[in-house]
Amino acid sequence: MKQTLLLAATAVGLSAGIAQAEFAVGGWVNLEYEDQYGDYRKTLRGDVLATYGTQGGLTFGVGLRGDLEDSGDTSGFERRRGGVYGLVSFGDGISSFGEVTVSYGDIWGAGNLFPEEYFGFDDTTSTDDDTLRVDLKFGNHQIAFSNDFNGVNADWEFGYRGRFGAYAVAVGYENDSEDLGILIGRKLNDQFAVHLAIVEDLDESEDAADHQGISLIYTPNDRFTLGLNAARYNEGFHSAGVLVSYTTDRVILKAEYVKFHDDDDDQFEFGVVIPFGRTQPAHDARFTFTDYTGFGLF
Repeated sequence: MKQTLLLAATAVGLSAGIAQAEFAVGGWVNLEYEDQYGDYRKTLRGDVLATYGTQGGLTFGVGLRGDLEDSGDTSGFERRRGGVYGLVSFGDGISSFGEVTVSYGDIWGAGNLFPEEYFGFDDTTSTDDDTLRVDLKFGNHQIAFSNDFNGVNADWEFGYRGRFGAYAVAVGYENDSEDLGILIGRKLNDQFAVHLAIVEDLDESEDAADHQGISLIYTPNDRFTLGLNAARYNEGFHSAGVLVSYTTDRVILKAEYVKFHDDDDDQFEFGVVIPFGRTQPAHDARFTFTDYTGFGLF
């Protein structure tokens, strides 16, 4: 899961806008503070993507990701991960299957489902290995496959997100850890939505653990969002959490608090996201903060 809470534009992936313009640059920067179990850390993350698109719908892109962390026991920020990636996107005018995007480099696997701030839910797809990923988008559906090249095990992943009537659905599977994640969102009315999150550990080892949670999302306007969550871990009640975000004309402010039941501990996070430019990285089209409204998958 270890990825920042992203802005609304990030969730739509590689938008049609970059195919219309010949050249575009954009991305996001996030500064975040986290205090968990009495230990704190600060993280500075960012992603910048430059794209060149033809009128026929072919787009080339080169991006750079950075992920720095200061855990308090070092002299300052240290590199945790990050690197260069590239992509080629074939628009509807080229591909008869829909929009196809091929990415390679320091990117997230297709099975990565949760942002870091989703109430303590975890993904296992964060990797330091270069990853090859293919995304196919058609209508209200997006399918992705990926494989990282660690030279040891086949670490392929699968991801899907789409809409079925009143429901938004996201699915992620990671082969190496045998983790299956499912997210289902439904908009109840113009202000309220509900989310069901499920993580099933299918490897049947002693360390296998299943995680389920339900969230109520309140969005009274385009700027403010409040989320309340209750979750269980294996067979017992695990945590309760609250998440708040406020969007200004230039930045997104976000905060999350989670109270853990088993060890009577808690976690607090606060962050600022600064988007810029006219395009956003396609590989970050995950179940991000815009999905708290119920329908932010694209």
